[in-house]
Amino acid sequence: MGVVRSIELVATTDGDYPTQEVIIADCGEIPEGADDGVSDFFKDGDIYPDWPVDLDKKPDEISWWMKAVDSIKAFANEQYKKQDYKIALRKYWKALRYLDVCWDLEGIDQAKSSYLRKTKSQIFTNSSVRF
Repeated sequence: MGVVRSIELVATTDGDYPTQEVIIADCGEIPEGADDGVSDFFKDGDIYPDWPVDLDKKPDEISWWMKAVDSIKAFANEQYKKQDYKIALRKYWKALRYLDVCWDLEGIDQAKSSYLRKTKSQIFTNSSVRF
């Protein structure tokens, strides 16, 4: 703010311009392999972004998504056992977001469909027990 005020009080003439070239480098780009702040945002050990849309690459395999849902649900269960109910509920909701992606994928047979419905029911039950 002080710089702006100082410049406002300086008289200018035609042809005034900076005498030093300004170079903008990196423009806020995150280098490859650097922490992007998305993965493990809460630093709680959960390796999946909170929203599936934040994944760098979205796998097409239903098995990958089912594994992610199971992992997130297990993490929520652990938080529940530690009586950290706020984090547990956040993770249960996250598991449901990942589970919802499964229904749009190819390769859902009867067994996988049944498993997904059962898992969704467990998540709803787990999240309603204490909350």
